[in-house]
Amino acid sequence: MTTLETRLEECKERDAEKDDKLSALGLCLRLLIPEVQRLDPTNTMLSQVRMLLAQSFPVEVDLPHDMADLLRRIM
Repeated sequence: MTTLETRLEECKERDAEKDDKLSALGLCLRLLIPEVQRLDPTNTMLSQVRMLLAQSFPVEVDLPHDMADLLRRIM
């Protein structure tokens, strides 16, 4: 394997790690926003954030069924 190929593989690994972290962050935000919105249901900014999160972090089909159902109910 050449140096360039090695560097490419390292980049792919780092990219996959970042994807995993981003997915976890998105899930945390999707779970947190509705809780905060209950404290201030008239806050339009929270509603907008909620819509943007739903677009940016759609529910993954490989989530456990109970978690996907929970996310659908709170979103």
